[in-house]
Amino acid sequence: MQINQNDHLQPNTDGPPVWRLSDLPRLYCDRPEFSGYIRTTPEDFVVREVPLYEPCGEGDHVYLELTSTNWNTNDLKRQLCRLFSVRDVDVGYAGLKDRRARTTQRFSILLKGEPESTIRTKLEKHLPDVSCNSIVRHTNKLRTGHLKANAFEILVRCDHPEELQKFCEPVARAIQASGLLNYYGEQRFGREGDNAAQGRAILAGTKRRVKPFLKKLFLSAYQSQLFNNWLAQRVQSGAARTILSGDVARKLASGGLFIVAELEAEMARFQRREITYTGPIFGTRMKAAEGAAAQLEEAILKAEWESSVIPSQNGDERTGLMQAFARNKLEGTRRDGLVFIDHIDIERSPDGLWFRFELPPGSFATILLREFVHLDVPSAASEATVTAD
Repeated sequence: MQINQNDHLQPNTDGPPVWRLSDLPRLYCDRPEFSGYIRTTPEDFVVREVPLYEPCGEGDHVYLELTSTNWNTNDLKRQLCRLFSVRDVDVGYAGLKDRRARTTQRFSILLKGEPESTIRTKLEKHLPDVSCNSIVRHTNKLRTGHLKANAFEILVRCDHPEELQKFCEPVARAIQASGLLNYYGEQRFGREGDNAAQGRAILAGTKRRVKPFLKKLFLSAYQSQLFNNWLAQRVQSGAARTILSGDVARKLASGGLFIVAELEAEMARFQRREITYTGPIFGTRMKAAEGAAAQLEEAILKAEWESSVIPSQNGDERTGLMQAFARNKLEGTRRDGLVFIDHIDIERSPDGLWFRFELPPGSFATILLREFVHLDVPSAASEATVTAD
């Protein structure tokens, strides 16, 4: 299978060229020849958190493992706050989950001394449609990122499951061998797909009155769009499955970041799945690439400042953009550009194909599925979220 080279940048009259989500280049085929539906019902989309660690059994925080259907994380968190009369800051979770799904995830609640029996009774009485699988105490709050992986079971409904399975199995083997592009999925950009444009308007100073939660969401979507643009350009350059000199690479065992200097040695580590390259979540404190890898990142920024939407500073467009980041407290970070997946199981059913796989935190299941099939998602299934799956 060849890297796709046939997609094109889509014009955007309100700013620099951006990639439309539907046209982000794939690694393993130009465009899937089959179509399918996901999230026709919540039970078609099952996600279970794989914890980073187990609670120790003592402490002021209670860890609840809850299974729910048609609940998103924030709505369930608000109900827990009301039920146990605690502040929003007293409830923690490892990652956000969308509504139209059956999810199993953990919450932590700061509850000093409240017996397990009382906690369970309250949950059963006031949240009867939510199953409590376990209640265990721990010493610290559960925070975003305290997660090893998300395990998915997703039904893709289609007309010809046998033919689709024949197409999908070699694609699955290729992904397992070479990795998956770590694009942000459509959930990141809102129901209307305009969250990134709203974030750009905030940076430009043309959108001023925004609630703090929405401001965070819009700015995050803007950063995510720039990352997707960068990764799409990397695919087009033929560098999606390799390491470049000057890349900011990440050690998968420890999470440490470093600049690739010895290309041959680091390429060997990349092939052994010890490291992967990362892409830019632009901000004032982001660790930037160097050398050849820096050219791709600078091209994305240059497209932004040449659009003249972000005001320059004394004629210096780049400084103006960085000052806009600083004013809006965008520090930036790095995100894996390619993620490795150990196993993808595909099972045929009368209604379509079940896909079972695990993804690292922050990766989107829909991005994996789009390598196999053109996806249609019911409009009610789409939600805006601040963070990924």
